[in-house]
Amino acid sequence: MLTKEESLEFIRDVLDISDAPSKMAANKLDFLNLLVFRLQHTVLFQNLSFMAEDPSVRRRPTIDEIKESVFSRTGGLCYTQNVFTFYLLKSLGYDAYLNNATVSTPAMLPDNHVIVFVKNVVKPGDLYLIEISIGHPTFGAICMDFETESPLIKESFLEYKYIKEGGRILRMHGEGDFRSAASLPHEFNVGRFRRFYDFELNLRTELEELDGCFDSVYTDPDMTPFHDTIRAITFKDERAVMMVNSKLILEGTDGELSVRQFDDDGELAVAYNKYFPQISMGVIEMAIKNWRTVCSLRKRGSEVPRSTAA
Repeated sequence: MLTKEESLEFIRDVLDISDAPSKMAANKLDFLNLLVFRLQHTVLFQNLSFMAEDPSVRRRPTIDEIKESVFSRTGGLCYTQNVFTFYLLKSLGYDAYLNNATVSTPAMLPDNHVIVFVKNVVKPGDLYLIEISIGHPTFGAICMDFETESPLIKESFLEYKYIKEGGRILRMHGEGDFRSAASLPHEFNVGRFRRFYDFELNLRTELEELDGCFDSVYTDPDMTPFHDTIRAITFKDERAVMMVNSKLILEGTDGELSVRQFDDDGELAVAYNKYFPQISMGVIEMAIKNWRTVCSLRKRGSEVPRSTAA
C-alpha cells in the first residue's frame, strides 16, 4: 500500500515531521510516539464522508481511497486511519500487525473495530498498542507488557487504562467518558470505569482477513452508530475539537468541555466547515441531510436503508 518513500513524504509534508530517518534511528519508541501524536492531531476521525453517500452505495473503502483520505487529512473511521497506520509503520520497518476489537455497545456486535500492534520496539518480544481512530485521545503507543492493569493515563478530557481479564484485554474509560453508567449493561461497569472496547490478541498481517466484518460495518446500520449519527473530531495542542450531530464541543485550557447546540442546519454546516475545513461544504451538507433523514425514519419506526454494495 505504501512505499517507504511515500511514507517519508507523508511524514514530512502532512505530519510536519522533519528528518524522520534520523529520529527513528535515534529512538524507535520516541519516534513511534511522535507519529501517533501527530496523526491524532492532523488527520480527522469523522464519518461525514461516509454519511454523505447514499446508503445504497456505501461500502468498505479501497486502499487507494484510504491513502487519499489520509494524505488529504480528511481521515475517516478506524478502518481508514488504523489500516493506513499499519501500512505506514510496516513501510518504515516496524514489526506491525492488525487486530480486531469489539467496541462496547448494548448490542455487542463483534469485531467492529480494528487496532494496530507493534512488536519488538524497545526489546525483543515487547508489544505496543497503537490507536489512532476512536474519537478519543490516545496520544502515544501503549505498552501491553503489564501483568493485569496498565498505568492510568490522563490525556485531554479523558482518563483511561487497559486491563487483562479472562484472556481478553479491555480498554476502560474513567473521568471524561461521555456515556452514563446507567445507559450501559451492568457488566460494562467496573467501579467508576466503563469498558470502551475489548479484544483477544489475534495478530494479523493480511488485511483481507478483516474484509467480512468491515463489509458489515460499512453496509449494515445495526453494526455501528455511524449510519445514524454524524461527527468529526480532532485535537489541537492536546485539546479536543469535536462536533457530534448538532453539537460543537470544545475543550478549554482548563480541560473543561463547552457545548454549543445548533438548531439551524445552515449554521451547523458552516460550523462543521469552520472547524474541519478538510471536508468540503458539499459533503457536509449532504451528510447533514442524510442524517436528518435517518433520524426521521427512526422516529417513525421505519427501517433504515441498508447498502446493497456488500
